[in-house]
Amino acid sequence: FTWDKPAYACLATRVYSGTPLDADTLKRMERGETALRELGFTDLRIRVFHHAARVQLRQAEMEQALRKRGEILTALKPLFPAVLLDMEARPEDESFRLL
Repeated sequence: FTWDKPAYACLATRVYSGTPLDADTLKRMERGETALRELGFTDLRIRVFHHAARVQLRQAEMEQALRKRGEILTALKPLFPAVLLDMEARPEDESFRLL
């Protein structure tokens, strides 16, 4: 039943090295990613960067993110003090990418 679902690494891998890791941060990332999926995004990551949500999307969903800017902010601002859209598209094979 998950044949068409993207792989998702542990949320802890999305917090930059040296940043304190706590349950609240993990919950906020999970809630944020769930909110973005509810907005129609399918393959994404929220990474925590200086307490901000750094949203990474595939190239195919970049335009959708710009169209839904207000909805994204409404969903994520209660969870993070700042919301950043990474303008570099998330790579197809993220296994090589370093935090």
